[in-house]
Amino acid sequence: MASSDTKFQRIAFAGALLAVALIIGLLLTNIIRHALHHTSTTAVSTQVLSVRPLSASEVEIHARVTSLATERAQISCLVGVERPATPLAFPTRTTVTLGAGDSVELTVRRHLIKPDAAQVRVSDVAFTCT
Repeated sequence: MASSDTKFQRIAFAGALLAVALIIGLLLTNIIRHALHHTSTTAVSTQVLSVRPLSASEVEIHARVTSLATERAQISCLVGVERPATPLAFPTRTTVTLGAGDSVELTVRRHLIKPDAAQVRVSDVAFTCT
């Protein structure tokens, strides 16, 4: 009986070690991704236009970003869903290139962990661009 307990402990330890390695890998990937995607300082105006549930756990977000810069710029936007719905771990990143004063409408689909898509309102969407 002692050998099966030892075998179970080894498997549990290996599983815990694998989970820790996976978490560290995801954190490092996120840090590298943010380091390689330079954030601009371009002045922009943002607006969430609408939120539409596609299913119990998926929403479609329509938003507009307008460049307030005097020259062409690459703009990075983050779109997430706040309460009452719970989004995935990281907001969705979208990059657009806009000329001076140009606007673009974005459509982003988000899958929610909890099936609360019908409860999501425009005010629940976190939309920011730089």
